[in-house]
Amino acid sequence: MSGSGEGGAPMRDGGPEGEGAESLAEVLASIRALVSAESQARIAGEDDTGKVLMLTPRMRVDMPARAHSGEILSEGLDTRALRLQGAPILDEEALRDVVNSIVREELQGELGDRISRNLRKLIRRELSQMLEERREP
Repeated sequence: MSGSGEGGAPMRDGGPEGEGAESLAEVLASIRALVSAESQARIAGEDDTGKVLMLTPRMRVDMPARAHSGEILSEGLDTRALRLQGAPILDEEALRDVVNSIVREELQGELGDRISRNLRKLIRRELSQMLEERREP
């Protein structure tokens, strides 16, 4: 990692991640330029009532040539590289451990208290019914 992008966000050099950060920085720069121009117009005293910011395909920062050509992607994208960059795939045992720890954390909190309270009520009700059935013979 090196440097900071717009707003202090870290940027990466090279590779698809770097390109994504650069295009994000370009989009943010375009938005800031539009907002800045609008703010300057307000300060200058222009009457902007009725004006609405309309974003058009020509204002796109990423691949402006495609926005003008109307080109449609007819073939699928190669997503193998995307899968490698994503979160690691967990095996069944690791997934079981993660779910186990999450459930334990939840049961130790407010949810666990409610479940315990409802379970106690249910047990008391069942015991009361059993005792009443024994008394009735």
